[in-house]
Amino acid sequence: MIWTWMVSALLAGAVALPPRVCVDPGHPSEVGSGTRGRYVTEVEVAWKIGVLLAEELRRAGIQVRMTKRSAMQTVWNRDRAEIANAAGADLMVRLHCDAGTGRGFAVYYPDSQGLAGGRRGPSADVLRASREAALVVHRTLAESLRGYLPDRGLRTDRETRIGARQGALTGSVFSKVPVVLVEMVVLSNPEDEAWIRDPRNQALYARCLSKAVREAVGPPERSINRPGGGWSLLDALAGRPVRPAQAPDYAALEARSAITWGKSSRIESFIHSGRPLAPATRGLPLPSVRTSHPRARSRPSSASADRSGDPGSANGS
Repeated sequence: MIWTWMVSALLAGAVALPPRVCVDPGHPSEVGSGTRGRYVTEVEVAWKIGVLLAEELRRAGIQVRMTKRSAMQTVWNRDRAEIANAAGADLMVRLHCDAGTGRGFAVYYPDSQGLAGGRRGPSADVLRASREAALVVHRTLAESLRGYLPDRGLRTDRETRIGARQGALTGSVFSKVPVVLVEMVVLSNPEDEAWIRDPRNQALYARCLSKAVREAVGPPERSINRPGGGWSLLDALAGRPVRPAQAPDYAALEARSAITWGKSSRIESFIHSGRPLAPATRGLPLPSVRTSHPRARSRPSSASADRSGDPGSANGS
C-alpha cells in the first residue's frame, strides 16, 4: 500500500525532492570577458569559487546545475537563465566581481520587469521570490563575511548600467526561477584582489555562499520551484496547485550553444586560441567540475551581472 502511494505521488510530481540550485560563474558572455585585477581575472575567480560552491552544496544534499563546464566557456546571459529554467532550479546564483571604487561585496536582485531580446520579464512571481531570496542571501553573507569584507549592501538590477537601461539584467529578464547576483569583491581594488586570490579565502567564500543559499532554499528534503513536479514556492505564493512533470528540452539548449565571438580584447583572444593566461594572471589550477546533466551546455547569455546590463565590472550581465 505504501509503495502504491509512493508511485502515485511520484507520477503526480507531489513528492518533495532535494532543492535544486543553479550556480552561474560569470563570464565570458556576449557582453565580454568581465573585469580583472592586476593578477587575476573575474572569470578565474568566479569559476573557482563557483566550483567550490557547487561541491559544498552537493555535500549538503542539494542538487546542483552549473551553467558552464569550464572557466573559459562562453555562455550568453539568456542561455544561463534558460539552463536554470530547464533544470527547474529553486534558485539561480550568479557569481561576479565588480570594478570601480570601494571594497567588498553586494547582492543584486530584479525588482522590476525589463526588456531584452524582445522578451519582457521576469514574472511578478519571480520578482517576489527573487527579492525574498536576496534578502536572505544578503543577510547571511553580511553575517558570515563580517570582519573579512565590507558589505556594500542589497541592491536592485536597476542600479547596474545594463539594468538601468533595460529595467533588469538580461539574466533576470529570461529567468523563470528566483535569481540573485553576488558581486563578490571589487576586483579592481588591490586589497580585495589580494584577499580573494588566497585559496583559503576562496574556500571560505564558498562556504559562506553555501550557507546563504541553503538558508534561502530551505532544507534538503524540501522542494521549492520544481517545473518537473513537486511543491513550488512560486506556486505557493500564487496559490496554484502542484504542476505536472515536464522534461527540460536539453537538446534545444545545446543546439543554441554554438556562437561566434569577436576578438576585440586580449582576454577574448585567449578564449579563442585556447592558450593559457600569462603566468601573472593564471593563478591556481582549476578543480574538476561535475555537472548533473552532461548535455546541459550553455550558450552566451549574460554574466558578470549581465554585462548586458548587470552590476559588476561595468555593470552588464
